[in-house]
Amino acid sequence: PSLPAFNYLLTLSDADMRNIVRMGKSSILKYILRLIIAIWIITFMFLIQLIHVNHNSRTSSSSSSSSLDKNPEAFVTISELVESDVHVSVHEMTDIIETADTHGSKTDPNKHITIRDTTKDASSQSPSQNNLKRPKVERSVDNYYDDGYQVHTGDDDDDDKKGMEKKSDPNVPAVVQKIREAYYNDDSNDDIVPVVVDPNKPVVIDCGCPISCDEEALRTTNGSRTCRNQIKNLMKSHTQEQACRMASLQEADEKSNTKKTCPAACNPLTCKTRKKKKEIDCGCPHVCDHRAIHKRTAKLTCEQRIKFLMRKHNTPEIEACSQASEDEPFQDTTKPCEVECNPKLCKTMKEKPKIDISNVDIPNPPFQRYEDVVIVTKVLWPKDIGILKQMFCLLNAAYNRFVHYDLVVFTTMPWTQEQIDDLQLFVGDANLTVALEGPPTLEGHLVNMTRDERSFLYKRCNVTEGEALSWFHLCRDGDSHLVNNLGYCWQSEFRSYHIWTHEALRKYKYMMWIDSDAMCTKTWDVDPMKIFIENNLNLMFDKWPGGITRLEELKGKMEDAYGRGICRVSMDDKGVLFPDYCREDQTKPSIRQVYGFHHITRLDMYRNETHLNFLKSLVTKFKFQRQFDDQLAVTLPALFEDPSKCWDMQSHGFVPGLHHNTFIDGKKRAKYLSYLNFWSQEGKQNWTAGRALCDGLIVSLG
Repeated sequence: PSLPAFNYLLTLSDADMRNIVRMGKSSILKYILRLIIAIWIITFMFLIQLIHVNHNSRTSSSSSSSSLDKNPEAFVTISELVESDVHVSVHEMTDIIETADTHGSKTDPNKHITIRDTTKDASSQSPSQNNLKRPKVERSVDNYYDDGYQVHTGDDDDDDKKGMEKKSDPNVPAVVQKIREAYYNDDSNDDIVPVVVDPNKPVVIDCGCPISCDEEALRTTNGSRTCRNQIKNLMKSHTQEQACRMASLQEADEKSNTKKTCPAACNPLTCKTRKKKKEIDCGCPHVCDHRAIHKRTAKLTCEQRIKFLMRKHNTPEIEACSQASEDEPFQDTTKPCEVECNPKLCKTMKEKPKIDISNVDIPNPPFQRYEDVVIVTKVLWPKDIGILKQMFCLLNAAYNRFVHYDLVVFTTMPWTQEQIDDLQLFVGDANLTVALEGPPTLEGHLVNMTRDERSFLYKRCNVTEGEALSWFHLCRDGDSHLVNNLGYCWQSEFRSYHIWTHEALRKYKYMMWIDSDAMCTKTWDVDPMKIFIENNLNLMFDKWPGGITRLEELKGKMEDAYGRGICRVSMDDKGVLFPDYCREDQTKPSIRQVYGFHHITRLDMYRNETHLNFLKSLVTKFKFQRQFDDQLAVTLPALFEDPSKCWDMQSHGFVPGLHHNTFIDGKKRAKYLSYLNFWSQEGKQNWTAGRALCDGLIVSLG
């Protein structure tokens, strides 16, 4: 330091000197701390990158089936390829990079090889396209050899080896042939079949043998997993038939074969020739029928109990029926079977014991039947017939046995006349109509759309143009967060606009809507149609609010149709809805709408041209949408018509008691979240009419 600075330091006090030293130390510590933080950040980023690389390596080598499906290039070992459920096809993986002698050898089974998918020209695809999962093409067993596959049936190893030699495809690379030869020389391996799967279609697992491969067979377990679970796991990379073959025993197999969980009853090679299994009827098929063996307690059905006793304790059917059945009619013990399945009693019965409900829960005064009333619901397809039987039967016990209103079921997929006749048996004396909502197939809808509409739909559903669409594809609603399958989107569009002018409803004036999964829990003591018609209402609902819509463009649609917009909806203390109309400075409505699972509407009002124009505007931006929900379509026209005629049911004396989505009437949480539990714990004991008409039909959770 210079002399003046040194002289200045000599003039400082001890306190000033300590402050200077402290400041210097603080600056040094700051620099050290910053350096340490920088080192930590660099180390952390390095570790993340290392973990990512190791994860990719493990994933591609330990799950060859998943790797080959999802990645255009995957790394596997020879032993993993040989032991996996994936068999290399000349059509799917044809380019194996490494030397042939190394790959075919078993001396170095852990040698890594690269399998590249060359079925598409990678150069013509963008990087994002290379990561898309390619749809697989299903092939029949007859074409395995032509496709370069070798099918190993397990019946005769020598024949398999000879067949492979005879059927070798000259176009298959030598490397692939060597891997196959190495595999088929190993007798410990199971069947190998090609990878096929269609994730967009719901699958009923029966292995092509619904008679023998039933629920009992699918519940077979080896202690660690069930037959159904093993098949489901294999179906991730195989067809159902292939998965069933791999998971099922042969007729001659020992049951100690722990690799295969399923019995021979689920093996497609043999089960199709099996005769139909004898139905459990306890020796009394005339009374111990399908409905009788499906009656239940809180824990299980009659059939499940009988089969358990037969399987677990090797009990003969007649003895198992005796143990599982009551000794007196409607005794309500812990036994799930009624007397009609008790072999000691049922053989002398001419018909099942019945509960007389002719004088049970009769309303006073009696309900009046009004003209032009229809009860309506909707399902996707005929497979919903079980839940419809339950819903209509319970509704009949609660209300419709007194008034016999017509019933209409709208369906997206067509029913057979036999299925319609079957459902008719469970609706009492009411007339039943099952009506198609539109074209019988999704393709019929697509044909009627413009090219731009179809392109937008493919984009929403994340599929390439021309790829097959199904009602089960998940699609996004435009730019919104809503994602639903196409079947559900269509029901929203149908109920928003098309339903009001549908031919099946043309002759009716009043519609009582009830969702197919809304289940009655008691007999109705008040007639809702009397309240609705005698008060000249337009809308009466079980629950408000049932959701909220906040979209700026909704205001424009309302103004185009009605000249003004509604920005809020409220309900007064008398249970009547009233709207708050939008001010000029309000651009975004916030509409609380009626819950759609149960309501009554005046059809003629909704058929008014002004209302139809508004409802059409809700569905014309693009097809198969749910942004503007069907609940909104029920709420707004009634408010624009006359808010004073929009009533809450319970505020005016009618409490339906519907079990829906774990709530009662959408307002309070149900004591039993599952309708099955409600039925077995309280319903069948406390609701006489419901038990008399519907016991044995309860299949839905509600």
